[in-house]
Amino acid sequence: MLLLKIKMALSRLGFRVSYGLEDLKLAKKSNLDKQILKDIMYGCLKELGENKDMFYHSNFGRSYSHFNEKGKEPALEILEDFVCKIREVEEQAYEDRKKKDTFDALKGDVK
Repeated sequence: MLLLKIKMALSRLGFRVSYGLEDLKLAKKSNLDKQILKDIMYGCLKELGENKDMFYHSNFGRSYSHFNEKGKEPALEILEDFVCKIREVEEQAYEDRKKKDTFDALKGDVK
């Protein structure tokens, strides 16, 4: 769902976005893993960084590169969505570890 939301937000801002079958399947998958989140975040930031209407890149150095006014809101929106999704993934991983430890303790497999 997060991927679909990001793609819709990027398409509203004028980015070229494809809605392939794999994208829709991935969007429906509720438990995204860390690597998928990293890949999606990288792709989103890369697209924002390559769009001259959203981001100004200077060859003189990092201190001269910055998001334009038009790019600040979508960047913050994407960042907020990812922080929430990362917290969900971490909480789910914690719950999964707790369940595994409990079952291992019940089976007598405590290490």
